[in-house]
Amino acid sequence: MVKDVFPREWFNNYEKIKVKFHSGYNYPEFDTIRDEICKCLICDLNLAAITLTNHLLEDFLKKMLIYKKVKKENESIFGAFDESTKEYDGITLFNSIEKAFVENIISEEQKDLLHQFRNQFRNPYSHAESKKIFSGLTVGVQEVKLENNKFNVSEYKQEEIIGLPFVHGLVKIEIAKQIAVQYFDLVDEIIRDILKNKKTST
Repeated sequence: MVKDVFPREWFNNYEKIKVKFHSGYNYPEFDTIRDEICKCLICDLNLAAITLTNHLLEDFLKKMLIYKKVKKENESIFGAFDESTKEYDGITLFNSIEKAFVENIISEEQKDLLHQFRNQFRNPYSHAESKKIFSGLTVGVQEVKLENNKFNVSEYKQEEIIGLPFVHGLVKIEIAKQIAVQYFDLVDEIIRDILKNKKTST
């Protein structure tokens, strides 16, 4: 009955991420975002999932830096995070990654991977940098003109997508469909690894 209501693709998408969907971080400040990303992926809202994964990544690194700086002997949580929040809340993702490495929150391998994410996913999609999203991609086109009541069709050729802004929306959807789940998987793995290390070191 339910399968008649929802698109079949949603059930396929659910199978891809159901483990992560049902396995929380046990940190409500991150689990709400993780939950929403999973729901976007299930419903095939891949551009939204990429943008939210960018947000999760950046927010997570900042929070880890903020938590790391707070002194354990602080008796009250009220005001305990003021200084570290002021220091880290406004820093760039580049600086968050570098600082997280210096503070031993992430490994060198994770640092390199996160910088790849920053250049490949976060900056292009969160900043709408079309040149980075469509770099090297082409599409086959033909131009049709009406001249003297006749249609003249140009020769079929490949054109760079970056020069055809009216197709950007459609192509972004297709690219996002191919990368959204994998991107979230990779970010999720890093987050779980960092949280696991955080628990074993406290």
